[in-house]
Amino acid sequence: CLSMHVESLNHTADDMEVPATVQTTALIAIGFVRQGTCHTFLVEMLMGEISRAPTDQHAAHRSSYALGAGIALGLVSLGKGLVQRPNIAQRLLAFMNGERRERMHQRIEGYSSFRDRCQPSDPAFK
Repeated sequence: CLSMHVESLNHTADDMEVPATVQTTALIAIGFVRQGTCHTFLVEMLMGEISRAPTDQHAAHRSSYALGAGIALGLVSLGKGLVQRPNIAQRLLAFMNGERRERMHQRIEGYSSFRDRCQPSDPAFK
């Protein structure tokens, strides 16, 4: 399962040390697997990964990790992104202009936050 290699998707990530290069590769692989779905949770998670502040542990690989998250975001929203999620472009421009980052939800808290914001009729809710 690819999600076990991405810290934000694995609530047991504290127990294992996953190199930044493996995490980056897993993000891109998730993008290929979910290509064109514009899955709401994945889009939000990837936007959070792009904007996440670097940690001391992975500061040297921060740019490649953000690029991998960006590639995955492009793949997930391929052909549907601006139609189904019109705020993606605005948020990416805000990241590029150095505007204040949103607080990044960590692991299981992020999924709970997603469920709270999502409408029961949304297919990503299930």
